[in-house]
Amino acid sequence: MTGHDEIRGREYTALMSEVRDVERTAQFCWTAAVIASAVLLSSAITTHHPGLALPVQICAVMGYFALTVARRRVTGIEGYVRRVHETSGEANWFTTRGAAQGAAWQDIAALVIANLLNLTAIVFAWIHADVSPHADLVSGGVTLLGMGFMVHSLLDRAR
Repeated sequence: MTGHDEIRGREYTALMSEVRDVERTAQFCWTAAVIASAVLLSSAITTHHPGLALPVQICAVMGYFALTVARRRVTGIEGYVRRVHETSGEANWFTTRGAAQGAAWQDIAALVIANLLNLTAIVFAWIHADVSPHADLVSGGVTLLGMGFMVHSLLDRAR
């Protein structure tokens, strides 16, 4: 083994470790955000206050974007590793794994869950829009934020 091969091996190991860390962190952030969003939604439903629908949406959006950014980073590392390391036939983890088999369904599931939480928050906000004098204004803000996220997330996924 030459010095160049040793450096390539270390780089490959470091990149694979980074992929594992990024995926683990993204999954943790997404799970924590969904749990927080569900707890906040149940609290909002219990108190009948539409203003609590905004934190539900913010948690869902932040968790979804954390997962999306991590997926893009892993895809970038995967492309680099395929191009530089796996063309010579040494270690072919990404090549044998295929084109991110589970990642596509996980992304779609995350998109659906985030948009369902968003839609539930919008519906809840309008059901209880008559609670206080400014509740309809808050419900409009919840709807605006929710629709903006839905459009953005669907266009981002289509891209």
